Amino acid sequence: MDALFASFSVRVQEKSSAGLYTQAGDSALNHARNDPEFWKLIVEKEIEFTKLPGTLDAGMNLIYVVQKL
Repeated sequence: MDALFASFSVRVQEKSSAGLYTQAGDSALNHARNDPEFWKLIVEKEIEFTKLPGTLDAGMNLIYVVQKL
């Protein structure tokens, strides 16, 4: 994706992946949703971890925020 955006007059403001924990399967996530404290932790860590370079390719989706120059 970086190479794709390099050919345009844009600046990448932020990039992230999404759906990192969906790889665990529906039953694991459904179980986690039943515990509000644990679910909050899962969501916080998803946001934190999916911004790390090593996890950008691990999620179900890539999210790029770009600014037109």
